[in-house]
Parts: sequence; C-alpha cells; structure tokens
Amino acid sequence: TITAHTPKTETYNEGEASYTLTVTGPVTTYYKIEDLASVTDGDYIIAYTNENNSYYMGYIESGNKYASAKTGGVFDATAGTVTVQSDYAVTITKLANGHYTLNTVKGYLQSTRQGSMSYTTSPAEWTISFTDGVVSLKPVNKGFGLYCNPSSSRFNTYDKTSSSVYDIILYGPAAVKTDWEPALENMSLTIGENKSVNLGSAHPSNISYQVAPADVASVD
Repeated sequence: TITAHTPKTETYNEGEASYTLTVTGPVTTYYKIEDLASVTDGDYIIAYTNENNSYYMGYIESGNKYASAKTGGVFDATAGTVTVQSDYAVTITKLANGHYTLNTVKGYLQSTRQGSMSYTTSPAEWTISFTDGVVSLKPVNKGFGLYCNPSSSRFNTYDKTSSSVYDIILYGPAAVKTDWEPALENMSLTIGENKSVNLGSAHPSNISYQVAPADVASVD
C-alpha cells in the first residue's frame, strides 16, 4: 500500500491518499483441446463456457465434495483460449496402462462415487476420451464423469443424464505471459482507492512511483 500524506500549508489543505496494488499471477494462456492425440503430459485447465458465463475449475475447499466453478478467467472463443492463474492447472500424466492421473497443487483428484470428489496422495486413475471434439473424463471403471454444474457453481462427477450438468472443455499448455496487463503508467491516486492488477512475471521491485506536489507530500 502506498500512502501519501499532505500536511496543511498556506496553499494546500491537509489530506491523505492511499493506493493498494494487489499482485496476482503469473498467468498462463491455455488452448482448447479437441482430440486425444493432443493430450500429452502437462498442465491443463478444466472449464465450461456458455453464451452467458464462463467458468474454470477451482479447488475442492475444506468440507466440500466438489470443486468450485470460478469466474474471472479471460476466455477468447475466437482463438479458443483461456488465460488464468496457473495455480489452478491440473497436471495430466499418462500411465503405462493407458489411463491418466489428474494432479493439482492440493493432491491427486479422485472420485469413488458419483457426486463426490476429493484429493488423495495416491494417484487415482481416470480415462480420457473425445467424441466429436468433446472431452470425457471418467474415473476408471465408473459410469459417471466430470462435468460442470453452473447453476450450483461447481465441477463434480455426475451421470450425464442430469439436465443441470454440461460437458467440460479441456484447455492445454502454453507459454507464461510476461507482459503487464494493464499498463501502470500515469495512474493517479485517489483517497480510499484500491487497485488490483496482474503483473504477469514482472517482479514487484520493478514498480516505481512518485507523488506530486513533491514539496508537501511524503510516501510510506
């Protein structure tokens, strides 16, 4: 937080302005995957989009049996991409038997029964297949799969016959963004104002600032 103090002078009234910059990132752009040959070992985003909203799979929070459906990713339908924080990526690894593991920063994803997902330290096995470009992720030897339930803001395992669940989209690896979005030049302080900006891979020490008029303002 940058705070500028201005003591009262013959020219200026006393005042204070604070500016809070929240650094999030880095972010990664992932590309839509539509066939099994394109699924190689690496990091992926599990998502769902419709004409009104777009969601990507978050974490299974404590006490829950489903993963949250998060908003805020940058979805580009024309380019077939999504740009999100890489912390939410699922690392997919193909096993020798042709099955796959889905690993996250919280642990391996597993679902032993419909409507219930959890993390485990032991790799749980999944199958991955595509039909007409639509991906299907299912726990091995189970009849249910991973879908999005946007009305309940969650991703979970369901029987596809449920009318409230929809097919997921798998987005594959790409390079980490290094540009700043948005640019910070010429931003002005407003009393009580907070800002949040994604700096990509830029280090916070590269941020410089100044206050004006310099003869009456101090910066903490």
